[in-house]
Amino acid sequence: MSIDSCNWKTTITSMVVVDNLIVPNHYDISLHFSVKTPDPLLQNIAFDRIKFWIMQVLNNSVLIHDQHPQYTSFMNLLQNNFVDLPVDPADYYLVQAVWSKLTKITGGNVDISVVELSSDLSDGVCFVADGSELSVLDIDGVSKKHQWWNSDTPKTNLHQDYVPWKQFGLDFNQESLTKSKKPARIIRVKNFNPTLVNTSEN
Repeated sequence: MSIDSCNWKTTITSMVVVDNLIVPNHYDISLHFSVKTPDPLLQNIAFDRIKFWIMQVLNNSVLIHDQHPQYTSFMNLLQNNFVDLPVDPADYYLVQAVWSKLTKITGGNVDISVVELSSDLSDGVCFVADGSELSVLDIDGVSKKHQWWNSDTPKTNLHQDYVPWKQFGLDFNQESLTKSKKPARIIRVKNFNPTLVNTSEN
């Protein structure tokens, strides 16, 4: 069974680290997808995984180049979830990673055809990913196992612990479907009022 032409939109806010600045950025995200499983439980889990990952993991996160010279300092200072990228954060690269991640975490129960992403920092320009340009994330020296966008777990970096899907009642294993969901333990900033921070050394 296939349910075509589904669409879901949301808005999130995250912090972007570029050079010596941390700046807030508001993102508009739109997904176009089709449902591939006839099992309503698996359908719900797949969609709940999408919503959870975007709203609880990506939202209020810190987007940063994984080779940023102040990476460790930021991680020690901030309690936000970190989203590592192989380049300085830019919408074009982020939307490719988001498409790949959503494809992985839905386990074939949902087909993510297109992800559209725009933000304040890109002046509203909308970037689109359909899986055809994932090679832009294959940066020299970045091991495949370090690419969180190719993992079906909630993680977005190698340094912070993550809670498995099973703990949220979002495991595709049938034995876990009847277990109650537990509250998320991912730390998030409740009142998001970031300010510009200059990290350059005197």
